Amino acid sequence: MGEHHFKCFANNHLAFSYLKSECNDLWDKEFIELDETCSHKFRSKLDYTDWLIRYWQLAKGCFEPIGRHEKGKVYEIYNGVEQNQELFKIIENQAMPMICINDNDNVDFEPMKERIKQAFDKILPEKSSFEK
Repeated sequence: MGEHHFKCFANNHLAFSYLKSECNDLWDKEFIELDETCSHKFRSKLDYTDWLIRYWQLAKGCFEPIGRHEKGKVYEIYNGVEQNQELFKIIENQAMPMICINDNDNVDFEPMKERIKQAFDKILPEKSSFEK
């Protein structure tokens, strides 16, 4: 068998499941690098991240595919309240198990911040214990 090449992995910013056995396997194979990463209080650009275990599991075929929007969806913030109505409805109707809200350099986030907060306040009116 020849070498395996991977064209690309989709990197959306939703939660992923990791198997402890796969983490242990990777740790056994790359102990020095992972141990070095753990020795830093703050991440440096040379440190490994949790994406390593994700790619490890994908490359080994150790995953179960799910529908693209079954688990959640990534929403980009656009300028203007009207352009973000789908996001507000998703939050207020709790229509997705998970969402990721991405802003970018071209968006003035301040006007959107209050409207997003209102959407979350509608479904989560009381502060949690860690917010108090």
